[in-house]
This record gives sequence, structure tokens and C-alpha cells, in this order.
Amino acid sequence: MDLRHLASFVAIAEAGSLSAAAAAQGRAQSVLSRQLAALEHALGATLFDRSRGGVSLTAAGTLLLGRARAILAEMAATRAELATGTAGLVHGKVAIATSTTVADVLYGPLAARLARTHPALALDLHEGQDDLAERLAQGRIDLAIVTSSGDAEASPFRPLYREPVWLVGPAGDPALTGAPVPQAAAVTRALILPVGEASLAPLLARAREQGLAPPCRLHAESLGTIRDLVRRGLGSALLPYAAVRAELAAGLLSGAPVTGLSLTRRLGTPRGRRVARAVTVVAEAIVAEVAALLAAGAIPGAVA
Repeated sequence: MDLRHLASFVAIAEAGSLSAAAAAQGRAQSVLSRQLAALEHALGATLFDRSRGGVSLTAAGTLLLGRARAILAEMAATRAELATGTAGLVHGKVAIATSTTVADVLYGPLAARLARTHPALALDLHEGQDDLAERLAQGRIDLAIVTSSGDAEASPFRPLYREPVWLVGPAGDPALTGAPVPQAAAVTRALILPVGEASLAPLLARAREQGLAPPCRLHAESLGTIRDLVRRGLGSALLPYAAVRAELAAGLLSGAPVTGLSLTRRLGTPRGRRVARAVTVVAEAIVAEVAALLAAGAIPGAVA
């Protein structure tokens, strides 16, 4: 199998059409078409459904896409080792994605740890909860840290840690003095919610079943924006304690833990394809750094 054919296949899948891929690569569309045909012939499978609007992956194409990305990344890392004479060091680029609340606490210490232990590694650090499992399966990211409420949900991902959720409001809120508040009291307040934050969905669904309809007028992607909106008195927020620890200590926000409400963070790794050594190294570093942050109290919580 020609690696150039795999690279052309990935380019077409990402661009959505032969013409767009050819333009992005500065190559003739006919060349990409011939390479795609040769790859489909070699595999004995149709990789794309063609239409006038472009192409879409078949089931076989979807399966190949994640594996093709992994193969190409591994070859790029091998070339880098040979070119720089650093064989023996772990090379490669690893893409990680997680929610803003986890990234805010974990990414800095994780990057510092890997800079010390594996200086030849490159990291792509993404924030956002949308479609993490799908992006992981497609090979668009290498590792994902997903969030669920509590620890009852079935998940193929490895539990990392569990942390309490706090209800936070503007400074001086008399109802938020650090003493635990019941969930019912939390969901009756005007809440500012993260965009696409699915981890709180079970709590909000239970509230609606009980006839409670929390007014959620504001949604924001940025953790900093949520904290700013709360400081301005525009609503309250349900956030992990680690995300507001500094603001609570400085008196910029008020807060209290919500009884029986926690978030479980889980580490997702690639399945159904060979995992590059760099990905395994970063996954192990995530587990070690989480343990260190828990031990230091930087993440108030417990191992899940």
C-alpha cells in the first residue's frame, strides 16, 4: 500500500471533495482521483459515496480514516527521529481534547511534565466537549477526557477522578456561604451553563421531572466568560470547585458544594487500531499528573 495514496485519501475525507482536496494541496484533481482508485482497488472496498455535492465516507472509509491518520502520524514521527538523530526518544504529535474546566486545571501541569520527561513530543491541546467520542473514533484526536455526572453511567472510557460540583454566585450572596446546598435549591436559580455541557443534563432532566424549570438564559463556551457573568450578578453557575477556587479564596465569588452532585472525568483512548507509542506515553502522563494534582489538593476530589 502506497503511503501517498493514504495521504490523498485523508486529504479528500477532510476536504469533503476531490476538487477541494486538490486545490488545498496544489495538485491536479486527476492525480488524486487515480490514487484514490488505486487505494480502493488494493483494499477491495469503496471508500466514498460520490455525489454532485462532493463525497462522503462509506463504512469502510470511516474505518480506514482513523487508522490511516495513525499510520501517517507514526511514519512522520519515524522520519523525525531519523532526521534528527534522536532515535530512542519518544517523538510524534498527540492531540488531546477535553472540557474547558478540565483544561484550565490540567493542561499547564501536563505540558510541563511532558516537557521534562519527553522533550521531543509535540502536543495539540483542544478545548470543548462536542463529539469527543466520535472525534476519537475517527482519529481526529488521539486522547479525550470526557465528563459525566456521578459515576453510574456505563462508559468504555477509563475513570480518572471524581470532583464535587459547586453552586457559585456573585460575591456576598447570603445563600452561598460554603455550607452544602441541596440539588433542588441549585436548579431553581437562574443558571449560566457551558455551551454543549452534557454532564449536567441528568440533573436538569430530573429537575424538569419534578416540575422545576431552571431558567437558563445565558450559555457561554469560555470558563472565563462564565465566571465574569456570575461576578456581574447575571446568574449562578454549577462548576467544579477547581475551576473557581481562586475566585472563592479572593472573595470575588460566593459558593457552596451541591449535595450529592459530582463530575466523573474519564480518559478515552483509541480503540480498534494500533496506538502509537507517543499516545500511550501521554495517556500515562495524564494519569500520573491527575494523581499528583489530587495529592496536592489542586483538584479537590478523589480517584474515580
